[in-house]
Amino acid sequence: MKFRFIQEIQTLLNKEHVIEVDNMTIVEQQLVASLLYPYIEETSQSVKSSIIDSSKIINQSFYKNAKDVHNDKSKGGDRTLSNLPNCEIMACKKVGAKIVTGLGEKIEASSKLVGRKIFFENKEMMCDLHIHTNCSDGGLDPSLILEKAVQDGVKILSITDHNNIDAYSILKNVAHGDILIINGVECDVKFQDKDLHILMYGFDLENKHIKQFFGKIRKDDISSFRKMLKEVCQKHSLNISEKDILKFEKDNVYFDKVRLNNFLFSLGYATSPREAFNLFTKDIVEKKRKQVTAEEFFKLAKHCNAITMLAHPMKYTENKNDLNEIKSLILELQKIGLTGIEVFNNRQTKMNQEDLFKFAKENNLEYSAGSDFHCKIGVQEEKEIGHVLSQKITLNMFSPSLIKTFLLSYKK
Repeated sequence: MKFRFIQEIQTLLNKEHVIEVDNMTIVEQQLVASLLYPYIEETSQSVKSSIIDSSKIINQSFYKNAKDVHNDKSKGGDRTLSNLPNCEIMACKKVGAKIVTGLGEKIEASSKLVGRKIFFENKEMMCDLHIHTNCSDGGLDPSLILEKAVQDGVKILSITDHNNIDAYSILKNVAHGDILIINGVECDVKFQDKDLHILMYGFDLENKHIKQFFGKIRKDDISSFRKMLKEVCQKHSLNISEKDILKFEKDNVYFDKVRLNNFLFSLGYATSPREAFNLFTKDIVEKKRKQVTAEEFFKLAKHCNAITMLAHPMKYTENKNDLNEIKSLILELQKIGLTGIEVFNNRQTKMNQEDLFKFAKENNLEYSAGSDFHCKIGVQEEKEIGHVLSQKITLNMFSPSLIKTFLLSYKK
C-alpha cells in the first residue's frame, strides 16, 4: 500500500476542531494508532475507560487496532511505523499529539460537566440571585458581600446592582472558594406607563454590547450628577474645581445624592455626609436612575443570550390581593422577550408566591428567587442574604430549565 497521507495529515493539522477517529482514513487510523496506544495505556483506568467508551473518539475496535499496530502484530507490512520515512513519522506524531490533546480536553470537559451535575443536584443548596453592593445603592463592598455569603452558607450568588456591573471587576480579584458567581444586573426599564426593574443573568462581561450599554448609562449618570452638583454650587456659592470633579468621577461607579454628600464631605464643606445633606442637598430633587426602553433592554439581552427575570412583581401594583394586573403585564413582557419572574422575593407574601409560582408554571415562564439584600448605611436591614421571608433560598425555588441553563454556563 502506497502512503498518500502526507497531504491529508497536513489537512488534519490545520483543522481547528478536535480530530475524531470517524473523520480519519483507515491508513491514518492505523498509523496514528501506534502512537496513540502508549498514551492510552499510561492514563488512569477511569480516563482510559472514558476514552474507549466514547464511541465518537476511540471505540473498542480502534483501541484493539492501536494495540495490535503498536505491538507490530498487524500483517500490513508497510503499514507499520518502522517502514515510514522520518518526515512521515514526524507528521504522524503531530497528528497523534493533536488527537491526544483533543481527547484530554474532551475528557476534562466531560468530567467538569459531571461535576456540575452533581453540584446542581443538591436542591437544598443555598442561593441568592438578587443582591446589591455599594457599587449601586447597597451598603457593603462586593468583597464583604462575598465574605458574608460564605459565612451564611450560600453556594450560588449573583450581584445585581442597579444599572452597573462594576462589582464584578472587584470580585475577579477576590478568592471565592466553592461559591458559584453568576453574572447579573438589575436594570431600570420603562414599559408602557410602568417603571420596572428587570434582572438580567448569564451575560459575558466582555461582550461589546454589554460594554457599550453600561458605558452609555455611566455617561448619563455622570451628566445628571453634574447637574445636581451645579445646582448646589450655585445655590450655596461653592467653588469646586474641575480637577476635583474628574477625580471623583474616576474613583466612583455610582452617582446619586449619597455620593454627592460624600463628595462635599471629602472636600471639607461638611464634617460628615449627614451634615452635607442637611446643609446642601436636603432640598435637591434627585433625578431618577437612567431608564431604558423595554425594546432597548430586550435587544441587549438577545445580543448577549441572557436570561431576563422581572424583579419583585408585586412592586408594580397597588392591590396586593389581585394579581390580574400583574399577570397581564408579565404576559405582555413575555411576548417581547421576558424569560421569567422572580417568584420568591421579600416583597411578596407567601400567598403571592404561591399564586405567582402557579402562574409561572402554567405560562411556560422561568421562576427564580432573591433576597434583594441592600444593607444600606443608617437603615435597619430586615433582609438577609440567602433568605426570603426568613426562609432559606434553595435551588428548589428555581425552575429546572433555569438551573440547566446555569449548569451549561458554569465555568468553574
